[in-house]
Amino acid sequence: MHIEKDICESLLGTLLELEGKCKDVEKARHDMQHLGIRKDQHPVLEKGKYTSPPALYSLGMDDKQFLCKFLHGVKFPDGYATNIRICVDINGCKISGLKTNDLHVILQKLLPLVVRNILPKEVVIAVVELSVDDP
Repeated sequence: MHIEKDICESLLGTLLELEGKCKDVEKARHDMQHLGIRKDQHPVLEKGKYTSPPALYSLGMDDKQFLCKFLHGVKFPDGYATNIRICVDINGCKISGLKTNDLHVILQKLLPLVVRNILPKEVVIAVVELSVDDP
């Protein structure tokens, strides 16, 4: 369950570009360039500064707010999960203070529902496969 927590935190951090939680950083892009993979994601040197092309899973501000509003509006029966609403900041597009069980519920039940509306099909398939609970 703790691996699931880490995966969900990383996924949410990357989708919402949370400070310190996002895995899509310049160093990762340089590593891809060094390995010769994902040529469309290599950093480009312009005027002495590196810029990275947007990733396939990059969300615009409207999509980030849609994701946060979705998580903010979800209601569960008593005892199923904590009130996720109090952990979501819609205006700042941030999520914090979730417990392991909450992240489990988000990864298993909620994320597959919301990403299908805001991400490309290739990314949705990967997220859904991550969220499947195989015994």
